[in-house]
Amino acid sequence: MFASIGARLGRDTQTHTYEQFKDFMKHESHLYSKRTTQEYMEDWLNGWYTSDRERKEMLREMFQTNGLKWSLDAYQLYLEWTDDLKGNRFQKMAEFIKATKSLF
Repeated sequence: MFASIGARLGRDTQTHTYEQFKDFMKHESHLYSKRTTQEYMEDWLNGWYTSDRERKEMLREMFQTNGLKWSLDAYQLYLEWTDDLKGNRFQKMAEFIKATKSLF
């Protein structure tokens, strides 16, 4: 399953290996919202669990709370949109969602 998801996403499973994924699931997955194993695998292969993962997770949860469909592109758009904005992370995310709601 891991290799087939990697192939579908066009990701190299040598860079983000199944062994690394299993280690993540064993030690850290409890810190994130409940998703299916497939969703975790897709996130892993797309490089979700990096140093800014907490911010990504928070934005994804706000999307879901607001009934919006999550997209990995949304995070990159958020970073570009909020680059010059002042305020805390929550305020920036709330403003981003309000301004882009019709896109998602």
